[in-house]
Amino acid sequence: MKYSLRSLMMVVTLVCVVLGGRVEYLRRRADYHEREARRCALDMKKERESGPFRNNLLLIAQWQAHEAFAQDYRFAVLRPWTIVTRPPPPRNDNEIIGGRHDE
Repeated sequence: MKYSLRSLMMVVTLVCVVLGGRVEYLRRRADYHEREARRCALDMKKERESGPFRNNLLLIAQWQAHEAFAQDYRFAVLRPWTIVTRPPPPRNDNEIIGGRHDE
């Protein structure tokens, strides 16, 4: 089989576009989880300032989960072939107590 330079350049361009799209997706997901982690931290701070801190486990678990997701996605930006697998952050106290959230 004989390949032309044009075919090779088309394949290289396609691979670059796909990898570039994957890197952008991973970067945006990392930014989202960093924003969510900051939001959870601010919510914990507001709750602490409003009176005795109730030790809201849900906010703490969400903050930890979003921090871990952000770190995983930032790592995956450098290695776009990496698949980020992790359970989603807990939405309510039952999901924390039920053991769905890993710490």
